[in-house]
Amino acid sequence: MPRKSRKLRLEQAVQLCDAWSNSAFRNDWRHRFIIDMVGKLTADKGTSTKQRNWLDSLIEEGVPSPDSKNPELSKRIEAAIATYEPHLDTFRWELGVLKDFLPRVIVGRSLSEKQLSLLERLLTESEQVASGNIWAPTPEESKNIATATLLYRGYSPMWRSERPAVRRAAEACERFLADGGFIKQGDVKKLLKAVSGRLKLVNNPRFKTGDIGKYNFGGEVQRLVCMSDVRVTTDGAIVNDWLCPDGTMKTAHADRIYKR
Repeated sequence: MPRKSRKLRLEQAVQLCDAWSNSAFRNDWRHRFIIDMVGKLTADKGTSTKQRNWLDSLIEEGVPSPDSKNPELSKRIEAAIATYEPHLDTFRWELGVLKDFLPRVIVGRSLSEKQLSLLERLLTESEQVASGNIWAPTPEESKNIATATLLYRGYSPMWRSERPAVRRAAEACERFLADGGFIKQGDVKKLLKAVSGRLKLVNNPRFKTGDIGKYNFGGEVQRLVCMSDVRVTTDGAIVNDWLCPDGTMKTAHADRIYKR
């Protein structure tokens, strides 16, 4: 293969990258390599002889033929991708998996039993979404979702950072509450399970309107009257409003008030 300048290689790589982006093979591992090489060449970073040779080989070959060796399955995957793409925030993971499967199916690469099972599940779910036959929460479940998203904010930053899957589920639930649209049952279950301990304190509160509680005011225990049912604040705290002996109102966490 004749030597070529960095400028020429970059021009050809950019053209090839655009062609891959508009093909059924977009996001293929070879496409990702081309994207990486375009970035390195643009930034004038060093590249190895092996990397340059492989890039030149891909430039010579061009984009693979779109003629699928399994056209029926390929069409189902393409239809699923088209169904999910308008709802990228909700189905980001599913889209990534389907786009990874598509090039393999087109070229006739064999899939394991586990991969086939996953692919069939995703295709079935996408067909249900396309037909409008999707899971939707009941009014009671929607109420719990709203409460759970508030409770999630009350956990420490470290607790949340250690649970990225729960964070994604909480973000999905917040989008659903704000914009409507789709919400996956799995995301709802994951969030509700993560905050289940605190959610029980809201659904089965210690105090309700009219109850009497005790609070320590500077060493003196005094009785308070609960003036509201339990609620969750915007920062995730579980509180009630209380009437103090001096006639003032106090908002307090439920676990800071003692039973009479």
